[in-house]
Amino acid sequence: MKHSFQSLDGDRNGSIDEKELGSGLIDLGLPVKREQIKLLMAVVDTDNNGTVDFAEYVDLTFYLIFFNHLAEA
Repeated sequence: MKHSFQSLDGDRNGSIDEKELGSGLIDLGLPVKREQIKLLMAVVDTDNNGTVDFAEYVDLTFYLIFFNHLAEA
């Protein structure tokens, strides 16, 4: 999981911003819209600093797995 976080962290500053998250999800083949990216950020950015750190990324990953599972059902 750490490797996937680092691959999304384009500027290597230890956190993922909205642009990096959107680009990364699209690169992974997830057709997300800007509004969806904003919603994901709002849900997982628990310290409200505008970025996703690794601990928040772990939560984000579980949300994505859950929503993907719902979409397939």
